[in-house]
Amino acid sequence: TTYSNLRWKGITVADIKLNLGCGLVTKQGWVNVDRLALPGVDVQADLFQYPWDTLAQYYGQVDEILVSHLAEHIPHEARCNPGYGLEGYDGFFCFFHQCWLLLKPTGLLTVEAPHVRHEAAFMDPTHTRYLNPLTFNYLNQVEAERSNTFDYKLGYGFKVKKYAHLCLGGSLQALDQSPLAPYLWNSVWSFRVELEPIYESLHNG
Repeated sequence: TTYSNLRWKGITVADIKLNLGCGLVTKQGWVNVDRLALPGVDVQADLFQYPWDTLAQYYGQVDEILVSHLAEHIPHEARCNPGYGLEGYDGFFCFFHQCWLLLKPTGLLTVEAPHVRHEAAFMDPTHTRYLNPLTFNYLNQVEAERSNTFDYKLGYGFKVKKYAHLCLGGSLQALDQSPLAPYLWNSVWSFRVELEPIYESLHNG
């Protein structure tokens, strides 16, 4: 898929939005990306092989990325091409490095995943990791440098803009509206976290 093809589909370069690992849940007006050639998929790409050569044409051009119920499937052992800068890192850091490269400085990354305190996080045998919104603080390497904690020297970073929980009954609630829910087993089944790329004071790799 090229920029000209995207324009033909009604998607302009100015509003590139990627729906990564979309499966059958495609979104109109978005570039739908999946490993399989499913109906509605615009770009086929193996998102667990780094770097994402198939998506390299979008580096620095993307306004918004959606990662819905994919992060919990990221393998710990990353498959990296020779010379990739994060070779040897956990696949979690490689995956979000690629998201960081794709986004504009003003871009937004939204991640949705099962909450670690719900059985949905554990029942799928293909889940490789268990997440909550605070997991994504480990991508904030600027704060890590300041506090001298969990500094993985990633060379990139994200900060959490906001997050919310999908509680029993299907209502998406902000944390301050349901302060106890995240701590009760099977009360919150999933979460949504919005991340903004950061650049200041980062290591070079």
